[in-house]
Amino acid sequence: MLSYPYLFSHGFYLYKDLIVPYPPLLILIEAVFFNMFGFTPENLKILAWILIGAADLSVFLILRGILKKTILVVFFLSLFILLQSFFDGHMLWFDFASEIPLLLALFLIFNWLKLKESKILFWIGLFLGL
Repeated sequence: MLSYPYLFSHGFYLYKDLIVPYPPLLILIEAVFFNMFGFTPENLKILAWILIGAADLSVFLILRGILKKTILVVFFLSLFILLQSFFDGHMLWFDFASEIPLLLALFLIFNWLKLKESKILFWIGLFLGL
């Protein structure tokens, strides 16, 4: 997860000089983040924890919108956090980073079903495209 942003930041082109089997958005985000804070494993860990927090917050917002009881929200969020630590290993993976826009799109779909505002559809499409 450090090599693609490092090479991109030092003049290599994605899909021309580097064979990248992933969507380029995470590499671009990492390149900006690492150019600001440095290419170290500690900064990769910080970025991973930021994305983990964003995923947990997204799950919390979705559960709060679906479930009415706070105890159920806390239970399912705790279950998600427990399983997340086993399956993701608290590391930054491309699959894990794609989870956040999908969860945000799901949250917006639930809002659209309640409000029926057409401008929400744009944001749903944007997050699904990401």
